[in-house]
Amino acid sequence: MEKLLNVQIEDKFKVAKGLVLTGIIDVKYYGELETGNYIEFEIEGETLIRKVIAVDYFTLPMSTGYIEIKTRNVGLLIECDNEDELNKILETKSIRQTTTIYNNKK
Repeated sequence: MEKLLNVQIEDKFKVAKGLVLTGIIDVKYYGELETGNYIEFEIEGETLIRKVIAVDYFTLPMSTGYIEIKTRNVGLLIECDNEDELNKILETKSIRQTTTIYNNKK
């Protein structure tokens, strides 16, 4: 796997399909995140690498000038090993951290 980009993770929440991490990326990487990438992040001192199973970019407000945009917000649905791991991540006080996204292509 090769490093693709960094994401500044801001929040986490549970949806019907699993766990979503939301974060901020540099606008130059808009559209480069895709299903099948991997995210590396830390929870309580443990480094986890999990598969990204869906990506969603947040819609910008209509009043935002495109020249002014330097970052974009993104939601990443990630694969968890089991329900216990998902709950452990959700119960963590803060997940704010800079994480790495890896491309699964060799």
